[in-house]
Amino acid sequence: MTDDSPVQVAIEAPIAEIILNRPEQRNAVNTPLLDGLLAAIQQIENDESVRVVLVRGAGTAFCAGNDLKERSGMTVGEVMARRQHGHHVFAALEALTKPCIAVVHGPAVAAGCEIALSCDFVIAGTLATFRYPEAVRGSGGGTRRLPGIVGKAMAKELLFTGRLIEPTEAERIRMVNRVVPDEQLLTVARDIATTIAKSRPYAMTLTKQAIDAGANADHGDAVQIEQEAIEAALRFQGGSDR
Repeated sequence: MTDDSPVQVAIEAPIAEIILNRPEQRNAVNTPLLDGLLAAIQQIENDESVRVVLVRGAGTAFCAGNDLKERSGMTVGEVMARRQHGHHVFAALEALTKPCIAVVHGPAVAAGCEIALSCDFVIAGTLATFRYPEAVRGSGGGTRRLPGIVGKAMAKELLFTGRLIEPTEAERIRMVNRVVPDEQLLTVARDIATTIAKSRPYAMTLTKQAIDAGANADHGDAVQIEQEAIEAALRFQGGSDR
């Protein structure tokens, strides 16, 4: 990807960084950015040297949401097709088999929150903010991932009001795992990624998949999912270090 690509990938194995790269537009999500994000996900999924992924934004914002300039000329059908494309890309990020950390500095709005919450967890800087203005603007969004993280009632408040969520509150309601000073944000995120990368990749993938599959399962199914993951990891140990 070139320096002016809307999404860049920087790999220093075993860590890869996906960088949203429309800083003049505060990394607003348009079709080329979605296409670039999907290509980056596929590239990293297929790169065996990568064990952990960081997702961050260039410039002063993580992501200011959907590009309203692109949307302004679209029909309702085109907007819905574009939204479906976005859902597909975010689902691909969520399904990445490698641990993925969102590194949020500055604003994350609407689709920016969806990108962050599609990662396994979020590390935020002290100047990070989160906001879901879709319902206030007259559209919908954020209704799938957010309730599973902050609970149904809190998700309704945040979506109904579209209010700004400061990083300390985001940490309290579990949108964010950790808040660190902005000047230390990337260093802390890379240190966490380095720690994760020391683990056996196959066991890490199984752990991620077991958590995701078991989160919405009943107790018996969740135990079975965990048992199958443990057995697969044990069987694999004799094969290779992957």
